Amino acid sequence: MKIFLNGHELAKQADGPLDVGQVLDEVQTEVHQGGKVVVAAAIDGVQIEHGFRRRRQLATPVTRVNRLDMTILEPEVVSQQILQDALEMFRQVQKEVAPLAASFRIGNETTANQNLADIVERLTLSLKGASLVLQRGQSTAHALGQLNLAGNQLMPAVDRILAAQAAGDYTALADELEYELPLVLRECYILLQKLARAAEFEASVALPEAN
Repeated sequence: MKIFLNGHELAKQADGPLDVGQVLDEVQTEVHQGGKVVVAAAIDGVQIEHGFRRRRQLATPVTRVNRLDMTILEPEVVSQQILQDALEMFRQVQKEVAPLAASFRIGNETTANQNLADIVERLTLSLKGASLVLQRGQSTAHALGQLNLAGNQLMPAVDRILAAQAAGDYTALADELEYELPLVLRECYILLQKLARAAEFEASVALPEAN
């Protein structure tokens, strides 16, 4: 299996009794030691996902793969991108919760439950990603505290939604989605905007110093 970083082929190749996950871990370690971050990977042009298919993809023997492509970036660039992605995700979820509540109200439960699971996963991953960014920052202790407060507001709302779902109380679930969750999402979105601007400023200072 050939290995490419940002489109450039490495001299070494992976063969023998290895799987994609083992090779990916080894290369990621070397990349991190070089002060950079792996942001995406693909096997034979197919993106390695973050959902249920990821385990199967990583378990693929290297003898069945022609090439592993990895995209790497500077940490400061990654931090900005993570926060911008979180902003976009919260913006999208704010648009999705009202139609989702309507789906529960009209009894379209199968599709609605699938969409709810997707929303909860995206919210959780975005908050975790933003938290990791702030933990790496040099002057973001206050911002991290603010993000934790936002998470402390958001997660109880998510817990109430999941509890209503487990109880089959779709009226209460729809009410939470339509009236309560949007208020919390709006507060989180405003905070993330502030954090993204702060991260952009920190990166603009750090990158010239690194150069």
